[in-house]
Amino acid sequence: MRISRIKISNFRRFFDLEISEIPAVAKLVVLAGPNGSGKSSLFDAFLTRYRSSGGYGWNGDFKYYDRVQSGGDDPASRIVLEAHGGLAMSRGSVYLRTAYRNDPEFVTSSLSRQAPILETMAIQKLIQTDATVGSNYMRLASQAMEDVFVNESDAMTLRQFRDKVLGEVREPFRRLFPELTLVGIGNPLDKGTFRFDKGAVRNFDYQNLSGERKRRSICCWTLS
Repeated sequence: MRISRIKISNFRRFFDLEISEIPAVAKLVVLAGPNGSGKSSLFDAFLTRYRSSGGYGWNGDFKYYDRVQSGGDDPASRIVLEAHGGLAMSRGSVYLRTAYRNDPEFVTSSLSRQAPILETMAIQKLIQTDATVGSNYMRLASQAMEDVFVNESDAMTLRQFRDKVLGEVREPFRRLFPELTLVGIGNPLDKGTFRFDKGAVRNFDYQNLSGERKRRSICCWTLS
């Protein structure tokens, strides 16, 4: 969706803010300003409105959301977002992450089913840590196990199945990190983690990625 108008009242940094006439043809809208000018508050408004429209709810923290403490209505009711074409926010229509995005390392030794990604929205504020690589690994591995025994045809070979499981993740990874190749997920029942090739270095663990690659790689697991 392409936002055309934003109106926010008594929310975080803003008493009363309106941004309108955002052109439909804009492919990129950049928000720039000094510390304390309200950049994070604006994205908190997007997140709050999205959680309300998607049915995720909110945490009741008026001290965080209200510019003037009122303790009254849901802050999402004071946030108006209009989109070109009259589109409304719904689950999956918005992609928001916080600035604190890093799983420094993870390994698994068991499998458990994870809820569908659009059914979960862990973050409620942009000040929260948003580390999801481990849970997305678990989602990928547990879904693969179900596919093996329930969903896939008997005609599919093991190689074809591996390529299918990893293919949707490999493509966004290739775009972000041309020098890296996601080669596997290891053994989810024995120190399982994502594994990579880089040049002559083969089959190394996720924990050995640089901090910057870990931060940027978060979107690969989510977008895929």
